[in-house]
Amino acid sequence: MGFIKQAGRPSLSGRIDAATEATIRRLYLSGAPMAEIGKVVGEDEADIYHFVAPRREGWLRDNDFQRRATARGYIVVWKNYSHKTGGSNLRPITLPGTTMQRNMLAEAAR
Repeated sequence: MGFIKQAGRPSLSGRIDAATEATIRRLYLSGAPMAEIGKVVGEDEADIYHFVAPRREGWLRDNDFQRRATARGYIVVWKNYSHKTGGSNLRPITLPGTTMQRNMLAEAAR
C-alpha cells in the first residue's frame, strides 16, 4: 500500500512534538489503522503512513525487546544517549526487578 504525498506540505516529522509522536507509536503498536491514527492526531492518512514507515522496524524491535525482558522479570528503563555529532537515541537498560519495584512502577503509571 502506498500513498502519494501532497506537494508543498512539510513532512510530519517537522510538524509534531514528542507527545504526538508517542501517541502515534502507541496507537501503531496497538494495531490501530493508519486512518484512525490520523483522525486522533489530526493529520492525513498519507502523512501518518510516511511518518511511520521509516520508524516501524525500530518500534517493533524495541517493543519486542521490552516484552521479552518484562516476561523474564526485568524492569526496562529507557535512557537518552547523546552523540558527539549532536544526535541522540534512546537505549534500553534492563534492571532486575523485585515484585515490590514492579508494583511501584505499575502504580506510578496509573
